[in-house]
Amino acid sequence: MPCTPDHWHDMSMLDECHECTLCQRACPTGAIPDDRFLLRAERCIAFHNEHERDFPDWLRPEWHNALVGCMLCQKVCPVNKPVVDWIEDTCEFSEKETTQIIDQVSTERFSAGTLEKLKNKHFEVSISTLGRNLKALMIEKGIVNDRPSSDSQ
Repeated sequence: MPCTPDHWHDMSMLDECHECTLCQRACPTGAIPDDRFLLRAERCIAFHNEHERDFPDWLRPEWHNALVGCMLCQKVCPVNKPVVDWIEDTCEFSEKETTQIIDQVSTERFSAGTLEKLKNKHFEVSISTLGRNLKALMIEKGIVNDRPSSDSQ
């Protein structure tokens, strides 16, 4: 397919970033170094909670702050101030639906309504990843304890 011509520019930092370190200080994992422009993806929470593998041992439970992604660096960025509070309407999951997600049950066991909610919220990550992330958040908030579910065995 022919592509529309685009004029790429060299990678550069926003002028506002040159004297600012808010994002670096907000990042609990040290993924934003001061010795290079690029983020250290292997240290980014978003990198780890968008993949199915186990969380690394160094990723502390209290650092989990989102179901998918992270955004701690984006929330403190002065350039993002006009848009950081843009929040779209959310849906609610019942206790049964939440338990099914945490227990990582087969999607065949979800109701059509639950599957539609997941699709509408763009939770493209696997149910096992979503369940693992939700459990990590709920453990951190003291909502569930760290025990295997009877349903997942």
